[in-house]
Amino acid sequence: MLFLSFIFLVPTSAQSQFCYPNGNVVIYSNYDGGVLNINVDQNIPNLRIGIVTYEATTINITGTFVGNVDSVMYVGYDANNNHCTNSPATTTVTGVPAGIVKLYKNNPFQTSTLSNPNGYGFIICNYKCDSAGNNGGCNSADQIAHYFITQFGGSLYFHFTQYGCWANLGYTISSGGNCCQGASIIPPPPPADSIVADFLMSADTICAGDTVCFTNSTINTYPGLPVFDWSFGDGSPNSPLTDTCHVYSSANTYVVTLKATESAGTDSDSVSYSLVVMPCIPDTVNASITSVFDTICAGDTICFTENSSSSTGGLMYNWDFGDSSAMDSNQSPCHSYSLPGSYTIVLTVSDSDQTIFDSDTLNIIIDDCIVGTDDPWNWNPVVFPNPGSGEICITGPGNRTYQAKLLDLAGKTIREEFFFTSGCMYHSAERGYYLLKITTEGGTWHRKILIR
Repeated sequence: MLFLSFIFLVPTSAQSQFCYPNGNVVIYSNYDGGVLNINVDQNIPNLRIGIVTYEATTINITGTFVGNVDSVMYVGYDANNNHCTNSPATTTVTGVPAGIVKLYKNNPFQTSTLSNPNGYGFIICNYKCDSAGNNGGCNSADQIAHYFITQFGGSLYFHFTQYGCWANLGYTISSGGNCCQGASIIPPPPPADSIVADFLMSADTICAGDTVCFTNSTINTYPGLPVFDWSFGDGSPNSPLTDTCHVYSSANTYVVTLKATESAGTDSDSVSYSLVVMPCIPDTVNASITSVFDTICAGDTICFTENSSSSTGGLMYNWDFGDSSAMDSNQSPCHSYSLPGSYTIVLTVSDSDQTIFDSDTLNIIIDDCIVGTDDPWNWNPVVFPNPGSGEICITGPGNRTYQAKLLDLAGKTIREEFFFTSGCMYHSAERGYYLLKITTEGGTWHRKILIR
């Protein structure tokens, strides 16, 4: 039998071509044979390797996933013309169990399972990705693909073909091939129906009393709608809903399980995830205002102290002084009221995210503090400090002698002094409101005094 009586070189295409992404059949073919090193570096279940050469080949199979290989088949002429360095006398396979290896050499030849006038009637060699042109006595690429898919089952992942000796560095499965001709003649079988349960949780850690929701992401290829069964792991009744929510009242770690069953009840799958429920204390804020005085004179300044609390840490403040003035965001502000009247101060506090609020109020009275006057000379003395403590100073505009009396609101004299033009009265009165009575040549002047 005469095959190639002439030598010609066929350029090969670069690797990296893949026929079916989920394929499990790979093919290596050439004319010159040599040493073929295959590195199974990709996790392909039930991987099947077919090799076709005219000259004998030493086939070494290694790699991380070599255990996935479940069948190796060599088909070829197995000649020993020593075209390559270290050309073997006959074809051998190493690296995989002998029980999964089949060697079909030249006696007997394996009949082609696909007829192509451009190819050959037996499987003996292939060196180019060509099914429509003359293949010089070797098989066409579609004959090679059809033969191995027929023998192995499955679908073609790639076919790598070239004319010359195998490369010294070898070949990795992940590098792919350069030919897919014939791959679709026997299309891959449709995937078997399956159901795979899965779901997403809105959170994997929550507080006791909070609601957590579960979104179903089950994949089902069976006809009809699947049946679902949710177990929340806390002893509560199961739920048959597709998506569901649940409230956990007690702190603990719970296992949430979804079981999905296809509509005929013949297949099911389950998946479980852990959920941590913490004994959280609800976030709170509490507003509180205090002030030393609840009554002051118009024009005087009053300061407020906030005693607010928060379980979240930082607080934000908003003071409304009740007199249409601008809001104040300070923690403990001071304010002056120009007009007498009754005012309600409102403090609103919130957490730093402004999601939790609370308010407190305080009522104050602003007095004009002028009780009455009989002042024919319009003397209008200056009294300071007011509010004050320990002393009251008086300044008049002219050279006059005057009598100053500090009276309590019942009219009892607390302190009495005589001054010429100006002076200070020192006292030890308790905190509160008092009446300052000033008398001078033919006139009397009264004013309320606030002792702090």
